[in-house]
Amino acid sequence: MLKKLIKFNWDDFALLGGAAAGMFLLAQIVTALVLLFFRDGMGHVVLLSGVILPAVMGFVLLFTSLGHFMLTFDLGVRFSLTRRRSLGLTAGVAGLQALFAMAAAGLLARLEEALMPRAWKVLSGAQALDISVLGREPGGAARAPEPGAALPAPPQIPTLEADIIVLRWYWYLAIALGALALALVLAALLSRFGQKGMWILWGIWMAVCFLPQLPIWSDFWSSSRVPFPLLLPLAVLFFLGVLAWSVWQMLHAAVKG
Repeated sequence: MLKKLIKFNWDDFALLGGAAAGMFLLAQIVTALVLLFFRDGMGHVVLLSGVILPAVMGFVLLFTSLGHFMLTFDLGVRFSLTRRRSLGLTAGVAGLQALFAMAAAGLLARLEEALMPRAWKVLSGAQALDISVLGREPGGAARAPEPGAALPAPPQIPTLEADIIVLRWYWYLAIALGALALALVLAALLSRFGQKGMWILWGIWMAVCFLPQLPIWSDFWSSSRVPFPLLLPLAVLFFLGVLAWSVWQMLHAAVKG
């Protein structure tokens, strides 16, 4: 049954792969245009695919997974699957798509790291290349010269400094799991409250955007009475509770039509 669902939703895999490839190409085109138009004054370039790609894929995963939890789950129940099995199969498809999306983002980020600094060196007209990878090492950036080049380069040699910003593997995992969990919560809210669920989401969004700007909120956070060490565990417990409610709601919600 899982294979049938994967085949049925194959277009989502194409969408995820296309989104990753499209964002990767867009980042390279923008970088190339900047180097072409400002090559005389450019001695520095920043490669961001290692951060942009997983973030973009997280947003795409959120919407594709929401569609699965709202439509694929409904479809499975209508075709006489138990709610538990339908939810499990839906989560399996969404999980495989999340794995595919993050693998595509990671591979493209590695491709940029391996190939693009030398391409930008040629395009910028520099004679030496100084590569810095930020985010992979716990202690900070790891700098490495181009193979065969001395570091540091003599001042008279035009050098292109390439900063490559990457995320460690657990951030990919956290983004994927966060997108899946949030999609499940949103699907449960919409299943329980219908169109009113959209107003609930809108209210939460407005609160997140505007409450931190109120003076009373700033005074509260600056107060020494706020138990900061307890806030993160409480937030995690709250989210786990909401996630558990979402699973329960999906297993007991009425299926339309």
